[in-house]
Amino acid sequence: MCLSSVALGAFSIIDTLFYLQKGLGFQQIAFLATLLNVVVMICEVPTGFITDKFGVFRALLVGTLLRSLAAIFYIIDFYGNFVIATTLAAIGIAFLSGAVNAATIRLKGAIKTEQAFSSVGFYKSLALVLGGLMGYVLFGYKIYYPWVFASICFFLACVSIMPLAIELKNNDKNQHNTDHFAQTDERKLSLKNLPILIKKPSNTPYILGVRVDKCWGGYADACVAKAV
Repeated sequence: MCLSSVALGAFSIIDTLFYLQKGLGFQQIAFLATLLNVVVMICEVPTGFITDKFGVFRALLVGTLLRSLAAIFYIIDFYGNFVIATTLAAIGIAFLSGAVNAATIRLKGAIKTEQAFSSVGFYKSLALVLGGLMGYVLFGYKIYYPWVFASICFFLACVSIMPLAIELKNNDKNQHNTDHFAQTDERKLSLKNLPILIKKPSNTPYILGVRVDKCWGGYADACVAKAV
């Protein structure tokens, strides 16, 4: 997580300057920012399903790898490279958005949840500052150096995540505890399991507790009401 934050800090302070030096206008820069937010919004739900199916650390791995590739596409000169890079970055952000918090809970051990999130937030902020300093220095040499540095950091973060993704592969399938991020087959949201939700309208608080979207809970309650 810290390596990813270093990478993010490296280019976040110079990205607008980079765009301007590459010949983009303010309207084009605004379009890229809008594209990023729209793609993230669209991909939040499908990436959430993928995370639930294949595991938190695999989602972290995919998201971080996509961000590494996006950093490379930003500095490759060809028509549409910024659109491709922004789209890859947005999908990576969607994968990482919920997976980071889930991974923190998985790895916190005996530490209290609040303390774990506080520590993660502190180290991420520190990493962002260090990454920003590195990006500022590197940008003075070559405008694309911060992106190269960011891509390397994201890749190293992928390498550090791989052992966790492999080690916990079976845990995601067999874990039966109160951690609502680790869902058993009966708790997964799918068309196969939807009848379970429909037959048990009293599960609404439970449904929300396992990160099922409210609209699905409402759909289940509506089906029950219609059946009655």
